[in-house]
Amino acid sequence: MPSAHPRCRYNHGAIDAFTALMTHHDLSPGEIVAVDIHTFGWALKLGNKIEPRNLVDVQYSIPYCIGLAAIIGAEALLPIEAAVLNRPDVSVFSRKVTLHRDADRDARFPEETLARVIITMANGKFESPVTTPRGEPANPLSWDNLREKFLIATRKVLREEQQLPVLDAVDLLADGALAPLLNVLAASSAVNA
Repeated sequence: MPSAHPRCRYNHGAIDAFTALMTHHDLSPGEIVAVDIHTFGWALKLGNKIEPRNLVDVQYSIPYCIGLAAIIGAEALLPIEAAVLNRPDVSVFSRKVTLHRDADRDARFPEETLARVIITMANGKFESPVTTPRGEPANPLSWDNLREKFLIATRKVLREEQQLPVLDAVDLLADGALAPLLNVLAASSAVNA
């Protein structure tokens, strides 16, 4: 199952719910007082470090990934790079995140990795529905979502003029045409060699 995020699957529902609330309500991270994440128990067993020392720690920290999404934006999570380490602003925001074990989410785990997020502002609260992460069978990524993920994930290693032919060639796979994809991949690897 293709995921929308290159991190631990247990983070995805919380990140998707949080970013949806931020976008839908045009929230400013500086105005957020608290973020409560109601999820399944195994998610609370992750490292969840507020000040991760390496990229593995980042991938297994729901609070820090939420902080990255708030401070930098969701694009900071695809892919996670060394520049996200040692960010005091992200660590400060991460301290606002509290994880809660939810019995209803537990009952549906591991088949589903659900989360519900409540963002508290000085003047009120915003609550997400129970969120199935994008990319799960119950919430699959569309072809446009997959294209966007590819463009973002490869932006540091492929130029746009290399990315688009790959996507065009992948489109031709539906017609059974494999040669265009093999040709464009060979050409891209020769250019990057």
